[in-house]
Amino acid sequence: MWLAAAIVLRYGSPLLIGRQKSLFGANVTRNFMLLSYYHLLGHVFVAVHACHSQADAREMLGKVGFGKDLVERGRKLVEEGESLVTRRLDEEGEDRTIEHGLHVAVAELEMWLRSAEYLVKRKLDNAQLLELVFGHDLHAEDHTLTALARGIRALSLIRTRPDIQETLGSVRAGHDLVVTGWALLNKVLKYTKMRLAPGPLSDENGAVFAALAQHEAAMRAWVLELKAATEKMTDKPKMLGYIGFLPAGVGLPMGGAAYDVVLHQQARRAAPNPADAQPTSGWSVGRQGRNRENLGKGFIEPTFD
Repeated sequence: MWLAAAIVLRYGSPLLIGRQKSLFGANVTRNFMLLSYYHLLGHVFVAVHACHSQADAREMLGKVGFGKDLVERGRKLVEEGESLVTRRLDEEGEDRTIEHGLHVAVAELEMWLRSAEYLVKRKLDNAQLLELVFGHDLHAEDHTLTALARGIRALSLIRTRPDIQETLGSVRAGHDLVVTGWALLNKVLKYTKMRLAPGPLSDENGAVFAALAQHEAAMRAWVLELKAATEKMTDKPKMLGYIGFLPAGVGLPMGGAAYDVVLHQQARRAAPNPADAQPTSGWSVGRQGRNRENLGKGFIEPTFD
């Protein structure tokens, strides 16, 4: 049982290994079980913070069945989640190489956030909105969780607010910005999976790994409740952006003309061949996910289909 829990923590459910891991927006509802521990923790943190800081978010979620009891449960899940991360590192040790890679990935995500803020700030004279999208009010005990949560919220709000998208200059530029941010966020998630998984010197039967697996299941159940609630709020895209969880069909689709994406989900660094349109090339080269539109040249407006 312990070994199975360790495998799930490191690689995900065996039934889902090998599927395309595109998990934000349109695809998050279809591949929900692929969300990793830190990804779930980030969504719980963003949604709970929205309920605590915005009365409108709390009221709207309450009207669709996501009441204060669930919000309080989410708050406790975040506290327990951060505590378990600390326990994992204390009891089983940390891999300095992984920690260094994670630190660099977090720094890159934070640089993307500041760059995106600069691009929007040039043409948007709205300090309150800028604070809403890029503010530092989201702050957890764990710095990695803080960066992930800010990334999740910023991506969601950029995708759901036309007034922000208009500041980016063109539709293509908007898609590029979103896909770049998503790629960098995924790089952080990649290292968080390695951080929590059993290392070479770890006891794979350690109690902390079973505790992490159990807590991940609890967070997944909570986010499933959030998913059901947000699907009843599709007419409130801006509020969904602040909550940080977008049902299928809401907001700017993930995808677009991102040939120049700095890093791919798998942190690939070699530039792709522009002529390579293979379905499994692993790069977004201006086409939408699932590669149905990976034909021909030039920019193709992405869709949720």
